[in-house]
Amino acid sequence: TRTLGPAVTLIRPLLDIRRQEVLDYLGSLKQSFREDQSNVDVRFTRNRNRHELLPVLARDYSPGVVDALLRLSAVAGDAQRTIEAAAARLVERAVIGSDASRVTVDCRRLAVEDRHLVREVFVAIWRRQGWPQQDMGFAQWNLLADMALAPPEARVSDTRKHVFPGAITAQKQGEQLTLLADSGHE
Repeated sequence: TRTLGPAVTLIRPLLDIRRQEVLDYLGSLKQSFREDQSNVDVRFTRNRNRHELLPVLARDYSPGVVDALLRLSAVAGDAQRTIEAAAARLVERAVIGSDASRVTVDCRRLAVEDRHLVREVFVAIWRRQGWPQQDMGFAQWNLLADMALAPPEARVSDTRKHVFPGAITAQKQGEQLTLLADSGHE
């Protein structure tokens, strides 16, 4: 699952089941189905990967590439759930105040943590607040980690105040980082 916004969660329950397995199952039930034509449109990177890249990798490099990628996906999913759980526990310790539009983080609680976990803390806060994540990427999450992990005396402007996509302002004063949603953009 992946949260796309406050009211939208993407669920992909058949992600690790091969297309042919689904077709065989539907055939055994004599169930008709409809194929979305966008699935064969190679203008989309995902479809180029599926229809062009993966067959070349299987043919020329490793016949088991798809199975290997599925195993890797499962391991990565397990690791991500572990990281998210650790981030959730850290959010509980580090957030010292919050309401619908504001979150205040005690950066001293984050100072000894791994940078990746600090980024995930901010992802968890965004999710919890229902703030838009679509335009937030690695650079934005990393900038939040920079702000949180910067010493209180840092004078670099990006580590003091920054406006993120969705009109979320992050401002650091001393050891506290405050995130504030512009009420006109929530």
